Amino acid sequence: MLAIPGPVARSSAPQLSTTEHGWLTVRSLEPAQFPERRCTVGSPVVKAAATMTRNHDKADRRKKSRSADQREWNVAMGRTSSAWEYLTDEQRLLWNVAAKTWRMSGQRYFVKINARRLRDGLELLTEPPKPVRYDSKRVLKRLVITNRRGRIVLKLEVSPMPGARYTVWGSRPCNQGISWCPNCPRLGPLPAPAGRWSDITALYFRKHDDYIMAHELPVVGKRVYIRVRQERDEGPTLYEEIRAVVPAPEGEQE
Repeated sequence: MLAIPGPVARSSAPQLSTTEHGWLTVRSLEPAQFPERRCTVGSPVVKAAATMTRNHDKADRRKKSRSADQREWNVAMGRTSSAWEYLTDEQRLLWNVAAKTWRMSGQRYFVKINARRLRDGLELLTEPPKPVRYDSKRVLKRLVITNRRGRIVLKLEVSPMPGARYTVWGSRPCNQGISWCPNCPRLGPLPAPAGRWSDITALYFRKHDDYIMAHELPVVGKRVYIRVRQERDEGPTLYEEIRAVVPAPEGEQE
């Protein structure tokens, strides 16, 4: 017969030494035996708690507010979401059918397409768009930056496809040692070219002038990255990127 050992005899509980209560066993440390502790205003505990509270408040204040582009996009999303309610049942059915290709709901497909259109100042589509042929021909040819009497001008040589819409993206002035710039925010719709040249000076400095002035950033000798992208209702295409260095002023004589 298998013998089951009995409980092992435990040694006496360890003892804790305190100057206030003398020798106490662990089992005898009942909460009722200790008086309620109160912290004075100048105690280290209160000071530590106040410091943690201030650090938490500073962390909340350090949270970045939404940029102008983010606020603009949120407004476009809200307006588009509200517009879905004003469609007819037939129009919603068309969006639901077209959305199956993208494996999403008709409302989500409607918002996805029209939010970009509203942000770019275009009219809202009440019916799904027809597919547009994609032309792989390069649109962005050259970036020319001039600096005459301290006035910097940025122009793009482009050959856009008729009827297509494009957006332009631009980086802050970067050091020439940087071979690739990952941060290239959206400047806006590509201005209509005059001949083959599109002037993006106003778009560029509207986006980056505050940062340049606030940080006293020297622009001359810096490299600028510019990207152009075709915006299609069914989805944007890949970026085309080009770069150029801001030259020194040409002088008073042109």
